[in-house]
Amino acid sequence: MLRSLIPSSKETVSLSQDVTNDIHTTRSDNFSHSIKISSSIVQPFPVSSAEERVNEGFSAAASPPRHEANARANTDEGLALITILEELRDFRREFQEFKSDLVRANNRITEAETRIAKMEDRVQNVEQVMLNMLKIIGEQENKIADQDSWAWRKNLRLYNVPEGAEGSSMPVFVEKVLTECLDLPSIERSHRALGAVRNREGTPRSILICFARFDTKEEVLRKAWAKRTVLLNGQRIYFDQDYAPAILRKRKDYAEAKRDLKQQNIRFQMPYPAKLRVFYQEGTGLYSTAEEATLVPMNFTLQLSAAWTNFLLKNRKCSASFL
Repeated sequence: MLRSLIPSSKETVSLSQDVTNDIHTTRSDNFSHSIKISSSIVQPFPVSSAEERVNEGFSAAASPPRHEANARANTDEGLALITILEELRDFRREFQEFKSDLVRANNRITEAETRIAKMEDRVQNVEQVMLNMLKIIGEQENKIADQDSWAWRKNLRLYNVPEGAEGSSMPVFVEKVLTECLDLPSIERSHRALGAVRNREGTPRSILICFARFDTKEEVLRKAWAKRTVLLNGQRIYFDQDYAPAILRKRKDYAEAKRDLKQQNIRFQMPYPAKLRVFYQEGTGLYSTAEEATLVPMNFTLQLSAAWTNFLLKNRKCSASFL
C-alpha cells in the first residue's frame, strides 16, 4: 500500500522532464515563473526522500505493531493469573481437607475425653467398692481368727522334743512328761504337728496337746513358765500356747526381732494375738507389727538401751537422727 502511494524515482524523473519541456514552450517573460513552478514540483518528490519513506515502510512492516506486543503481554499476565488461581484452588481444597481432618480429630479427642472421664468415675467407684470389700474381708478374717482361737484355746504346744521320743503312743508319752515335770492333768488327745518327718539333726516337729479343759492347759503353762527350765532326758523342752494358723503366721514374723533381742540380752514378751513388748532399760516399747519391732518409731520418746541401739544401727534399720 505504501509503495502504491509513493512514486518511484523513475516516475519522478520523467515527470520532472515533462514539466520542464512544457515550461520552455511558454513565453519567455514567464520563464522565471516557470522555473519556480518546476522547482516547486520537483522539490516535493526528491529521490532521497522517497527512498527514506520506502525504508520506513519496510521497517514498519518488519516490526510488529504496538497493540500486538500489548496483547502478548496481556496474554502472559492472564496465564500467570490462571496459574495463581489454580494454585489457590488447590490450597483451598487442601485447607478444607485439613480442616475436616482437624474437626474429626477434635471429635475423637472429645469422645476419648468423655470415655476417660467415665472410666475414671468407674475406677473411683471400683476403688471404693474394693476398699469396702477389703474392710469386710479384714473383719471376716478377724472373726475367723477369733473363732479359730476359741477352738484352739485348749491346745498347747510342746517344742524341742526329739523325733521318735514318744514311741508308739503319744498320749502315754505326754502323760509321762507331764507327770515327771509337772502335776498330771487330764489329756484328751495329743499328736505331732502335721508335716514331714525331719532328720535328727534338724529342729524336731512340735507336739500338739489338746486338753479336756481350758483351765487345765493354763495351769500347765503357768507351772512350766514358773519352772523356767524344763528338761527331758537332759534336753530342754518348751511349752507355749497353740494359736490359729493366721495368728501363728503373724507371730512368726517376729522371729528375726526375737532372735536379735535374745542376742542382745533384751527381755521381751509376745502378747496375744501378735504383738511384741520389749523391756528397755529406760522403759517399755510395744509393737503391733514386725516392721515396728525392727524400726525405731519417730514418736518413740524413750531412750533406747545401748545394746538395742547398736544393733539397730549395725543392721541399718534406723538412722542415727532417730536415736
